[in-house]
Amino acid sequence: MSHIALYREWRPQTFSDVVAQNQVTYPLKQSIINGSIGHAYLFSGTRGTGKTSTAKIFAKAVNCLDPKNGDPCNQCEICEVINDGSLLDVMEIDAASNNSVDNIRRITEEVVFMPTRAKYKVYIIDEVHMLSAGAFNALLKTLEEPPSHVIFILATTEPHRIPATVLSRCLRFDFRRISQKEIVGNLVKIATNEEIEIEDSALNVIAQLSDGAMRDAISLLDQAKSGITPPITNEKLFDMIGIVQDQFLLKVTVAICNNDLKEILNLVEQMVMSGKDLERFITEFAQFLRNLLITQITKNMDDWFGFSESQLNLIKQLSKDISSDTLLNWIEELSKLSNNLRFVSDVRVAIEISFIKLMKVVEPKTNSITLDKDENTGKIDNKEVNSSDVSTTKVDNEDLEKVRVAKKIEDDSGKKVITEIDAEQKIKSSKKEESIEEEEHSSSTPAKKQPVVISNDKSKSMDNKSQKEIWQATLDGLVKKNRIDLKMLLSPAIIEAKDQDWKIIFSDDLK
Repeated sequence: MSHIALYREWRPQTFSDVVAQNQVTYPLKQSIINGSIGHAYLFSGTRGTGKTSTAKIFAKAVNCLDPKNGDPCNQCEICEVINDGSLLDVMEIDAASNNSVDNIRRITEEVVFMPTRAKYKVYIIDEVHMLSAGAFNALLKTLEEPPSHVIFILATTEPHRIPATVLSRCLRFDFRRISQKEIVGNLVKIATNEEIEIEDSALNVIAQLSDGAMRDAISLLDQAKSGITPPITNEKLFDMIGIVQDQFLLKVTVAICNNDLKEILNLVEQMVMSGKDLERFITEFAQFLRNLLITQITKNMDDWFGFSESQLNLIKQLSKDISSDTLLNWIEELSKLSNNLRFVSDVRVAIEISFIKLMKVVEPKTNSITLDKDENTGKIDNKEVNSSDVSTTKVDNEDLEKVRVAKKIEDDSGKKVITEIDAEQKIKSSKKEESIEEEEHSSSTPAKKQPVVISNDKSKSMDNKSQKEIWQATLDGLVKKNRIDLKMLLSPAIIEAKDQDWKIIFSDDLK
């Protein structure tokens, strides 16, 4: 005997067997009990939630010779022939492959004939949104006023694609996604009856991966039963499906928080060599970070299963150390990466670059390398930094190569004044005078360095306001010439001028 898939073997046979769709099954049962049968129904909802199964149950219930409280008995002659698919009065049509006007016209021509054995002719049109515009138009009149012995049941996952003229002629029932708890409960019943040896944590994983679709969950259980040596565990399930374990994602998160690029590259290497789906890994990592964000907000650890006590403590610590803004930035970056992976030639390189970007948005408190900065002494990692030394280093590294900056500025009288600064010469001059001053005071340690004064003759130098205006205009000119490096270098300096002679002074007294 050929193997029957579990989802077919465990297809609901009564309304009571349908899992977590009471908002649909209850009114349908009541309509059968009361005898108020409609002529057209629309079942909408995500895949695997029971639309087609409920349609078949309803087709049996309206034709059953001995219904039980609205449910079909599944024992009478009509129920048996419907179950084995041999009753021509109940027809299931796939609109994806029968979507033309001719297919629908054939149906509209057949509905005028009475059913052969059953009380009602029932047409179940699956994926009805795939019908063409002409096919919908051909169905409209028959759908509005069909013969009394005909019932149409339309099933779709995309009700927004169905014309409003069709929607208005149907009784609509929406199927909801099934919760993980209810999926696990049904899987436990199936596993017990089928004698499948599987751990509870693996059932939780299957329920989570099914995304609210019962059929997907049962199919995954069937795959695990056939492809995994019992007992079925989390690790074996992950290896079979090719997904990344949450423990691995935890390691990736810790490595990013610690800015440990070597560890991140090593983890990516492990994932590539194990044959995991890299695109799916990004989706799962985003889901992992989402769970971390939810834990941070709600303090709820229900989304974490299969973790040891030490790993749960680490998750709690991460939820405290990583800010919500950082997590949101990470999730947003992973979402962009997920959308762009289809266009890249090397997925691995794209993932590594994305992880490097994630490290850049890590806050200092989440970094294992801490900077202990003393604001009073200017110490970083117990090494004293002198501001004048920093300025000197910047000048040496820039290698100005006798850069000359000329800027024309209009003074208050409207005359053109040309200010010319030889950056290299002036800075060297300043450094030389500072060096002379240090040699003069080598016998005793000075409390502070004093700025070098160009001239004590204040009467011959231009007023302070004019100096500031010209100097600021000069800095603005550097920006316009795209020399931001020189502007940043020269901004903190003390400027003294006498006529057209300018002096740039660097000192640790600058504030």
